[in-house]
Amino acid sequence: IKHSNVVITKVPSIEMDAALRDRYVAEARFLRGLFYFDLVRAWGGVPMITELDPPLKVARSTKQEIYDLIISDLQFALTNLADKSTLGTGDIGRATSGAARSLLAKVYLFQGDFVNAEKYALEVINSDEYDLEPVFADASSNLGEHGIESVFEVGALEVEGAGGNQYANTQG
Repeated sequence: IKHSNVVITKVPSIEMDAALRDRYVAEARFLRGLFYFDLVRAWGGVPMITELDPPLKVARSTKQEIYDLIISDLQFALTNLADKSTLGTGDIGRATSGAARSLLAKVYLFQGDFVNAEKYALEVINSDEYDLEPVFADASSNLGEHGIESVFEVGALEVEGAGGNQYANTQG
């Protein structure tokens, strides 16, 4: 969340290609929304940190305030991120508008807002950006990495000692 807040706060003032700048901010907002969604599902209302130098003690926000931030971040992301099919090979694994829509559908589902959950899920389904892997076993193997079923995927390396992230081992 801290790294996302740094990008969201600092990148807009950098003189650079506007489309790239907007993409970076949208990716950071997608990630902040994802992280807060994990937190709110685990603990309900949590302290909401959206600034770079927050006070040392921050009261818990309400669950609804956290959900409002998540929805705002994801709506910004889905309007400022590209579709998966437009990404070049060097951008595989980046957040996309489809990933933002998918996560937004899940957020609404967890809130019991089935109308919006259906709306965003159908937008993803009808986008023709995603499909089922032709070989079922490939969906959960390295053969399906960043494949047709992948909406948002954290990449990992199979090199021993290369470091990495345990999240990739536990995400499902």
